[in-house]
Amino acid sequence: MRSVRANIVAAIEKHCSEGASGGLIGADEAADDILNAIPDPGENARLASFAREIISYAFDGTDADGGSVQALAVHYGLLKRTTYDPKVHGPSFAEPGAEWFEYADTLKLARTTTEA
Repeated sequence: MRSVRANIVAAIEKHCSEGASGGLIGADEAADDILNAIPDPGENARLASFAREIISYAFDGTDADGGSVQALAVHYGLLKRTTYDPKVHGPSFAEPGAEWFEYADTLKLARTTTEA
């Protein structure tokens, strides 16, 4: 995942380049982008709690199966429940309207910033 500094630099560069080509960008917009680049401490705590619990399986000499991992991810707010919609989620083995899991915003952000 990109560092907070890298996210802030990207926000500033975005506004500098937009300002140069398309007029003055408001300080409020730049401040919002910068604040959005700073991770929520609660999100970090949930991710750390999830990691500790998964690691505890190894310490206990047991394995975490997919169902356990999924249940813990939901518990810690890393996955969210929704219903499957093939128009939104693409083709799948699931039936339309069936329970479906998506990454929570924390993990969506992490995925896009590491892939950039």
